[in-house]
Amino acid sequence: MILVFLLAVTLRFYWMSQKEMPYGDELTSVCLAYNHPGWGAYTYDTTVTYQGDSLRNSFFSDQATGWTGVWEDLRTLHTDNRDLSHASLYYMALRIALWGSHTLQDVLWQGFALNLLFFALSFWLLALLLIRLFPGRYLWVSAILACVFWNPATVANTLLLREYQLAETCFVAWTCFTALLFRRLQGGTSLVRPSLMLSGALLAAVVCSTGYFNALYPVLTLLCIVLYAWRVRAFRNWPFFVGIALLCPLFCYLAYQGFFNFLTDVRTVEVAGKMQGEGFFRNLYDTLFACAYILTLRGFTPVWIAGGLSAFLYLLFRKRPLQAGISLSRLYVALWGSAVLWILAILYLATWKFTRYISPALPVFLAGVFSLLLSYCRRVGRRYTVFLFAAFLIYAFWDYPMEYLERRNSRFWPEQTSCVYLYAPDAEASNSLNLLVPYLGDRQQCRLFTAPEQLFSFTAGSDTLWVVGGSEDASLRSWPGFLEERFFNGWQSFYLYTPHNP
Repeated sequence: MILVFLLAVTLRFYWMSQKEMPYGDELTSVCLAYNHPGWGAYTYDTTVTYQGDSLRNSFFSDQATGWTGVWEDLRTLHTDNRDLSHASLYYMALRIALWGSHTLQDVLWQGFALNLLFFALSFWLLALLLIRLFPGRYLWVSAILACVFWNPATVANTLLLREYQLAETCFVAWTCFTALLFRRLQGGTSLVRPSLMLSGALLAAVVCSTGYFNALYPVLTLLCIVLYAWRVRAFRNWPFFVGIALLCPLFCYLAYQGFFNFLTDVRTVEVAGKMQGEGFFRNLYDTLFACAYILTLRGFTPVWIAGGLSAFLYLLFRKRPLQAGISLSRLYVALWGSAVLWILAILYLATWKFTRYISPALPVFLAGVFSLLLSYCRRVGRRYTVFLFAAFLIYAFWDYPMEYLERRNSRFWPEQTSCVYLYAPDAEASNSLNLLVPYLGDRQQCRLFTAPEQLFSFTAGSDTLWVVGGSEDASLRSWPGFLEERFFNGWQSFYLYTPHNP
C-alpha cells in the first residue's frame, strides 16, 4: 500500500515537472486568491499600457506585507470573493499556500503542494474505508487504490489549481462518515449525539463549500442512511438528520458570508431551466455521450477496458463461472450508487461536460468499479493481472490522456511583435487580460482598446498588428485590414490586421 502511494506521488511530481504554463481557470484562482483586478467589477484600466515584466510580476508575486496583508486578503475573500459561481474555501486555502511566492513557477508549485496534501488525505481516507469494507485483504485494497490513484484523471486533478482536488478529499471524507453512520445503525447505536451531529454538519458544510453542485452528494448518501434507518426501524434518529439540515447552511455562511450569492448568478438560472426540462432530450443526449466518453476513456482507461473485456471473454470461452467472485455489502452498493447518481446529475446540469466537474466523485466511483473488474482479471491468472498493472502504470506516464498539462509551445503567441492589443468592449473582455499575462514577453506591451477606431489610431504607421479577441468572432473578421485568425485558447484568438484608417 505504501508502494502504491509512493508511485502515485511520483506520478504527480513527474507530471507537475512537465507543466510549464497555467491552465486558463488556474489564472482565475490566482487572481481571486490575491484579490487582483481581472474579475467581476474590479477590472483592468483600459487607458493604461501594460508592460509584460511588470504585469507578470504584480500578478504572480505576493504583494502582501507579512501576515497582516495575508489576513486582509483572507478577510476580503471571506466577505465577497467576486465569484458568484464558487464559494471561498479553496481560494482562502490557496491564498495561504501562495504566501511568499514571487514567480509563475512559485505559484504553480506552491499550489501543487497544497493539492498534494489534499491528495494524501484522499488516499489514506479511501484506504481506511476499503480496509473496513474488505477486512484483512490488504493486497486487494492496494490494487484498488492503484487503479484509482494512478489513473490519469485523478492525477490531473492534483495538477489543477482549482477546488476539485479539495472537493475530492471532502467527498472521500464524507463517504467515510456515511460508512460510520451505517455501522452505527447496523449495531443498533443511536445517531443522536451532539458531537456526531456537529461533526456531520461541519463536514457537510465543507463539502458544499467546495462547489455548490457538490451539496447533492451528501443529500444522496444521507437519503440512503434514512432509508436504511427506516428499514431497521431506527425511527428515533430523526433529530440527527434534522440537525444536519439546519446546521449545515449555518456553517456554510460562517465559512463564507457570500455563500448564498450564487442565487443571483446567471448560471443558477440556466440550471433552474434544465431542472424544469428545457431542452431535455438534447441535454440528455449530451449528458449520456459525455458520461460514456469520460468514464470509459478517462475513468476506466483503454488499458482496463481491454483487460476486463479480455478476461471476460477468456472466462466465457473456458466455460468458467462468470460471477464476480466477490460479495459487496449494501453499504458498498449504496455509496457507489450515490456516486453514480451524482455524476449523472452533475453532467446533466452542467453547461460544459468536463471531466473535472465530476472528478470529486471519481475515487468512490472507480473503487466500486475496479473491485468488480479486478475480480475477473484475477481469475485469469496472477501474471495477467500483474501485466495489466504494468501496462496501466506505463499508460499513466504517457502524456496523451493527461489534462491541464500546459506547455508554452502548445499555444500560438506572436513573439516578435512589440505590442499586443486586447479588444475590451466590456468588463468581461477586459478581465481576459489575465489569460495573456503568463505569455507576455518582458519587453512586450499589452494595450486595451474599446472600439476599432481607437485601435487604428494607435497603430498608424505599423506594418501589421495582432489583436486578441473572442474565438471565431465574425465582427472582428469584418474589420478593415483583416488577414487571418490564429487560435490561442478555448476563449480567445489572435487576429492579424494591416493598419487601416476607416
